[in-house]
Formats: sequence, C-alpha cells, structure tokens
Amino acid sequence: MKRRYTKKSPIRVVGTVLCSHEASLASSREPAAPAPRPAEAPAAAVKTLNLEEVHFDFDQDNLRPDALAVLDRVVDGLKQNPGMRLRIEGHASAEGTAEYNLALGERRAHRVEEYLVNRGIPTAALATLSKGEESPKYDNTQEEGRALNRRAEFVIDSVPK
Repeated sequence: MKRRYTKKSPIRVVGTVLCSHEASLASSREPAAPAPRPAEAPAAAVKTLNLEEVHFDFDQDNLRPDALAVLDRVVDGLKQNPGMRLRIEGHASAEGTAEYNLALGERRAHRVEEYLVNRGIPTAALATLSKGEESPKYDNTQEEGRALNRRAEFVIDSVPK
C-alpha cells in the first residue's frame, strides 16, 4: 500500500514516491553539490559615455551653445569606445501638426548627426530617428515641459565586443 505524504510530512516528494526504507537512505545521503555555473563572457569594457539630452529652441533645429558642450562630450565618449553604435532620436513639443513635428524631429536628429560626423565620428556609427511629438518625456501642457521636449536623445544601439 502506498503512503501519501502531506505538506506537513518531513519528506518532500518530487516526481517519485519513496518507500519508508528509501526515505531513510535518502535523508542520510549528502546533498548533491550545485552544478558549477558556466563561465560568463567578460563584459565589454565600455568607458563612460555621457548621454545628456540636447535641447532646441522653439521651431528650430539650430544647435544652441549649451548643446555644443554636450555633443563634444558625446564625441569624446564615442572616440573612446570605437565600434559603439548610437541612435539619435529627434523630438518636438506638441505645438504644431504631427506631420510638421515629425519633420522637425528629423531635422534635429540630422543636425546632431552632422555635428558628430564633422567631429570625426563615422556615419556608420550613427543612426537617426524622428519621434516628433509622439514620445514626450515632459509635460506638454506647461511651457517648461514643452521646452524640455524640444530635444535630441541618444540611445546606444550596440556596444563593441
């Protein structure tokens, strides 16, 4: 006759029901050593890359003086990490039509790309994408939020191996 074990039983049954003499043998055995973990590949050594946002004035794609300092730090970071691919996403506030803001976001992303390429970053390391007004990061109901949504952001697409 098979004995049923309840949750209160001292033996935890997984898959096989043990007879009483097997249970005493199983409890006297040493627990199996955990399987060794496979060696993990070392992570790519990525030096610090500052990915601040670049902000733009209303209805403009011209780079502001404060943006140039940010972009120069991005250039330095990319030069220290050859092989890294970066996506530049252009954004706009919610003022204007969706189509217009999509084109404005594209112009902003290309303006940033142009600056990076002129500073020696290969075009193959960069990609652009316009988000227009579709991905606001800040509140578009207030002028302060709209001003912060007029931006270009950086996304790391791949890291060198």
